[in-house]
Amino acid sequence: MKKIIILCSFVLCAHAGTFKMGEITFEAGGQIVADTAWIDDDGDTYHDSKFRRARAYLKGDITKFFSYELEYSFTGKNDWKDVYLKYTGFSGWTIYAGNIKEPFGLEALTSSKYNTFMERALADFYNSRNIGLLIKGYQKSDNDVVTYALGGFGKSLDEAIDHKQGNSSLVGRATYAKIISKNEIYHVGLSASYTAHDKDSVKLSSDIGSSLYEGSFIKTKVKKVDYTKRVGIESAVVSGAFSFQGEYVAYAIAKQLITYNFSGWYAQASWFLTGESRKYKAKTAVFSRVKPFNPIDKGGFGAVEVAFRVSQLDLSDKDENGGKERDLSLDINWYLKSNLRLMAEYTYADELTGRSKDANVFQLRAQYDF
Repeated sequence: MKKIIILCSFVLCAHAGTFKMGEITFEAGGQIVADTAWIDDDGDTYHDSKFRRARAYLKGDITKFFSYELEYSFTGKNDWKDVYLKYTGFSGWTIYAGNIKEPFGLEALTSSKYNTFMERALADFYNSRNIGLLIKGYQKSDNDVVTYALGGFGKSLDEAIDHKQGNSSLVGRATYAKIISKNEIYHVGLSASYTAHDKDSVKLSSDIGSSLYEGSFIKTKVKKVDYTKRVGIESAVVSGAFSFQGEYVAYAIAKQLITYNFSGWYAQASWFLTGESRKYKAKTAVFSRVKPFNPIDKGGFGAVEVAFRVSQLDLSDKDENGGKERDLSLDINWYLKSNLRLMAEYTYADELTGRSKDANVFQLRAQYDF
């Protein structure tokens, strides 16, 4: 009940802005995402709706080189999102300390506000935000851009508040981009991580691209884990209105003398019917906000993007038979303004290990950030 009251206040105050107190600046904002879906799960059909995301943030500068961000979520499993201090006093380098995203993967590091599809692909073996120290580097020479990121992480802020056990991770990412122009970009990247576990369990599962899906389409659970390792490769191309993006992730789970090897990948392509391009943020090597040529608040129609994705996840190895899944997704995005998007998406999920199981999902989304 308390979260519902706060959420209502959050929605009513959705036009918060920037203010200043001495040298310290404050910028308030957030996002609201509402989903509805019709799901056919191997003959079992149902419809559901919910707020997928409702978040508020406060960020700003403390001094010339120190800044901060505090982000809280009213939905989902983790309440606290980005909670960190950032230092920019070294040329070409940025240091973060706090509850932050581990630097692994292109789609995972791109904000959910800017990703093409409603949910991240099946290859999402990522640990999300945890408390740690992260160092990022950036170098640019003519059209060539290189970024580096390396961090050490422990438990998440929510786990720390609830006095839960956490793990220790070392995570790194390196990328190279050739930026011919703002509408022609070629990107490749490599990520790797090592996480030490204290004999806990690791669960992996799939929700077939919808947070409204009940249960898990495929899943596995490995007990008494010693450590896990991830290696990911990524690539992306933007050429005018067309873009391509793909990733492959290998995920190893070790326990005693056994190592289980799982994997996932996706490939996606999109096209702006109205001529816009996906925007690339060179300093952090992620995609950012799409800006329509003719937004509705200036008398235009906005931007329209169509996209297709193939995504696969394999959770079977040795005596762990979690299953193998392939999803095909077709998505239409209508960007009415740069911060207002309507989405329609269809996904067909197929279980590939002889279980004759499939699912169909049609879902709609309204997304607004401020």
